[in-house]
Amino acid sequence: MTINTDATFILNKIFSIGHTGKFTLATASQAGGFIAITGSGSIRWIVPGTEKFGRKVLSQWKPYGMTSLAKWHVLRLLYRLGVLIKVPGISEVFMTMPSKKYKKNETLVVPVIYVGTPGAQQKAVITLIEINSGNPVAVMKVALADGAIASIITEASMLKRLLSKGVDDVPRLIGINQENGVSLQTVVSGKLANGNMDIAMLNSLLGMFKTEITTTLDEQKIKLDPFVTNRIHDFNSRQQELIKRALSLLGGSDSIPMPLVHGDFAPWNIKQISRDKCALIDWEDGEECGLPMWDICHFNFIQACLFNKPDLIENLLTNKIVKSYMAKLHISKVSAIQLVLLYILFIVVTDKKNNASAEYKAFLINQIPMVLAL
Repeated sequence: MTINTDATFILNKIFSIGHTGKFTLATASQAGGFIAITGSGSIRWIVPGTEKFGRKVLSQWKPYGMTSLAKWHVLRLLYRLGVLIKVPGISEVFMTMPSKKYKKNETLVVPVIYVGTPGAQQKAVITLIEINSGNPVAVMKVALADGAIASIITEASMLKRLLSKGVDDVPRLIGINQENGVSLQTVVSGKLANGNMDIAMLNSLLGMFKTEITTTLDEQKIKLDPFVTNRIHDFNSRQQELIKRALSLLGGSDSIPMPLVHGDFAPWNIKQISRDKCALIDWEDGEECGLPMWDICHFNFIQACLFNKPDLIENLLTNKIVKSYMAKLHISKVSAIQLVLLYILFIVVTDKKNNASAEYKAFLINQIPMVLAL
């Protein structure tokens, strides 16, 4: 009952938007009803009952664990066969509010809804499917919790900035309702990337625009000092020791460039376009003047944490893609290790990535000895 109620709340919230100025949401009957798919005890997807509307979206999404991937293939097959609703834990969702009337100057669309992880920054990512062609025409993001509003606004600002800088292969902002935390952006084509860094990802990282602003490791250490002082007692004695050790090893006056950083550079935010080209989505953690190595660190550390792959950290600086990145940016191995430590410390003791879980922070602290041994 709780799951069904939550799904109804989400569906009602999305349909309360009704019109976006370009699109009108189709009625539940036009969509063939809606079905809630759960995962780890919470709603993960709300899909149209008519398979042709959800087919393309679901085919481009994939879990990265082998067991989860196998289950996902089975669910997609059952969806195509029209029997998904018979699976235990899958339920029909009933919308309680009426749909808005269709406007002739707008495109009639069916929503395919991905529901983010529950928490203070939970949001829904809705792919809008044109009702006649079955093709995706836009992506709408809707805040489901108050904390997500700021994230959606931040991403909208970042997308505007990227457009002004001529950055290709990113979504284009169509519209933003800051008060309600609703954004509308273009669809980025391509399939989600694999879990290994490749030439397309390297090209994307190297192609990000550079500012004239530089920093030094000394400056970054000065920024971190007060955060460590204020928050060190939030950690146990072993964690405190590792944090202080990492901080003590930072330092250097060499000039370091501050490039554009995606901030959440991970396979699920990377669309593979071709062998040597990819596109990046979900720019909520984007930073115009960031630190080199940040995106590479996040790509490896988040996967190592989620999928128990310590080799992604052990082999970080010997990976040929990472070595090419370091060579292009003239980053020495010593500086690279310190930049990795900066990634860990900024996430652990600051709000630089405030949606990082306590589990991920604890994982990062535990990796400090391994980083020092690189």
